[in-house]
Amino acid sequence: MIELTPLLYKGISEMPGFDIIQSTLREQLNEDDFLFVKKVYEVHYENNIAKDVLGYTRRDKFSRRKKQWKMKALKGLEKYKKDKTLSRGVYRHLVENYIMMKEYEESKSSSSFKKMFKEKDSDTAIQSFVDDIEAWSKSKTTRLIDYPFFSELSKSQQIASLEFDICMMVGEWLIKNVSKLVPAEIKDGTILFNEKEYLESQSFVERAPSTALENPYWGIAKRSLSPINKKSIFNQEEKAPF
Repeated sequence: MIELTPLLYKGISEMPGFDIIQSTLREQLNEDDFLFVKKVYEVHYENNIAKDVLGYTRRDKFSRRKKQWKMKALKGLEKYKKDKTLSRGVYRHLVENYIMMKEYEESKSSSSFKKMFKEKDSDTAIQSFVDDIEAWSKSKTTRLIDYPFFSELSKSQQIASLEFDICMMVGEWLIKNVSKLVPAEIKDGTILFNEKEYLESQSFVERAPSTALENPYWGIAKRSLSPINKKSIFNQEEKAPF
């Protein structure tokens, strides 16, 4: 038998964007990225159907959060321009940059502003930030960590959002690779081999996880899996204020 987590971690560590997630977890949030991935798998995927969990995450958590952040950031800017109201949280992200540029514009010459921000005025300059958020929101390849103002989120918001990013990556890897792993089953995070197939699996076990992904030639037998519990599977999210 071999542990699934090392294979899983190796697989998603080679996905585009994981290096940024890894450095953020380690350097900014003081989290162990391997244990973070392990926890995401155990909480969301263990004994659940990967396709169902991934679909639910993408639809009800990941995509929804993208839309919410974009909406709040744009609404906050619109409201500030209208009546100078400065709201809290994500609503402030565009506003704070707009205020900074507006103050610079009013205290410096137009030529100085253009030299600094590469635009003629603050209203034109802030539009580039709006465009960045729009592009990020619509892209199918960007993750939550790619949000232009991600570093301005609270620690709890960042951790919850990275959990969704990792949950997406774990699901994508499992769906793509689970049919290429072997015979018996995955139980409690461990790939099990029956005695008959043990000798055939030895070279794989001895080399895993360093070459497991380069030589994935087994499939996992079907087993009874539980439907995902949509009320509890992401219960940690409720603890973070968004």
